[in-house]
Amino acid sequence: MLITAAAAGAGWLTRPAESGAASALIAIATAGQALFFAAALLYRYGPDAWMPYAGPGPLTAQAQLEQNRAEAIDPYVGLLFVGALAAALLVGMALTARMRARTETAALAVPSA
Repeated sequence: MLITAAAAGAGWLTRPAESGAASALIAIATAGQALFFAAALLYRYGPDAWMPYAGPGPLTAQAQLEQNRAEAIDPYVGLLFVGALAAALLVGMALTARMRARTETAALAVPSA
């Protein structure tokens, strides 16, 4: 929800208006990757009390804690995927704009008879 609000705000407030879609995609990519990275750091290096319970598993308490640390990041993989998808769309937009600029430049460089 917050990522959607950031993307909408970035797209709406950007001037010139033609770059609004790129600004929204940058906001989505940055927020998705930053949230995943923050969760990974907090669950990996944070206190043991922050670990969610992943269910019954290993016999020892330390092994259970390590399993909880490993599985705590799983819900955030979707955010990482959304950020990667937005980054891929940005790359596509950049390549399309570059190809369009090349064809326009080539058309201007050819002298008409």
